[in-house]
Amino acid sequence: MEDVHFSSSPFSVPSLVETGRRLAGLSSLPAPVGVVGHGVEASASGGPQDLDLVKGVLWHACMVTVDELFEDLMSFTDDLSIQGRIQAETLVLSELPPRYADKVNGFFARKFLTAVVDVTNYLTHEWQPLPTIAHALALRVLLNKTESLAEIFEVEMPTNWRTVLEDTLYDGLDLAPLYAPATAGAALSHPAADTMMDFATWFTPLSPERHVTPFAAS
Repeated sequence: MEDVHFSSSPFSVPSLVETGRRLAGLSSLPAPVGVVGHGVEASASGGPQDLDLVKGVLWHACMVTVDELFEDLMSFTDDLSIQGRIQAETLVLSELPPRYADKVNGFFARKFLTAVVDVTNYLTHEWQPLPTIAHALALRVLLNKTESLAEIFEVEMPTNWRTVLEDTLYDGLDLAPLYAPATAGAALSHPAADTMMDFATWFTPLSPERHVTPFAAS
């Protein structure tokens, strides 16, 4: 397996801030606050550089996640029996809700890759409402990877960065019920909540105004 490697330089604060400005799709987001000692001069209410710092780590998270998903796809090609070991032996697909692990196969993995690429495109160009549950899960994976990279490279992020992004980008959709134990009676308050519990609908548009690419719709 070939990992995406980084020296410390791409994760220096100036480099992250500069890189973050390339995610134009998030340019209108409110700036997260609660910055602690990351070396970027900012007011208590947060500022553009705080958001750019977060976006810089997210940029790298997009790169790593796509690379790791290709590795997951190769796992299906090399070992058809891996479908029963998704949680233990994949890099990205293992982050999907465990209760659906036995449904994840190579075809789903290819479709999920297109959803991840879609979301990276929204981040890079112009953000648009997440069209399906699969896209919402793709965003969750990207945010998880952002958090992981920030920890690995000791990037001190604004304390509420993830809350700001989730509140803005998820449009009220809560994925928590998907990750609750199958026996738990999780509250379902979003209009799409009932739909998202059905694995077969994960690539179905959440509304008529939202569209998916041909392969994801297949």
